Amino acid sequence: MTLAEHNSIDYLQLTLTTGIGPRTLANLLDRFGTASEVLQASPQDLAEVDGVGVLLSRRIRSNEFRDQALLVFSLCEDKDVRLLFPWELEFPRLLRELPDPPMMLYMRGQFVRTDALSIAVVGTRGSSQ
Repeated sequence: MTLAEHNSIDYLQLTLTTGIGPRTLANLLDRFGTASEVLQASPQDLAEVDGVGVLLSRRIRSNEFRDQALLVFSLCEDKDVRLLFPWELEFPRLLRELPDPPMMLYMRGQFVRTDALSIAVVGTRGSSQ
């Protein structure tokens, strides 16, 4: 596994962790720098981050979402689905400018120049019936 893949899996693990949304993730990354550093931080340091607290800090440190992240990463590779992270150039600029942008996107195919003038269907973060 390459370093980039390892960092992506760490980030994916955080996005899958119950209780971490876009704002909390942004707060964690602002404090620790990378997803890998978040996962290595002490529960006490994690609990000091706005939006985290004691219970979520324990959940982050428990790595209970690691297997799920590895499974999602593997399934995406098998199905030719690309995980598009906010730090990548192809991540849509207008999404990046939102106060709480999506933590990542799942994508099939390629972006082309004309895509800047197109629309996309994005699923809801918390759907209801």
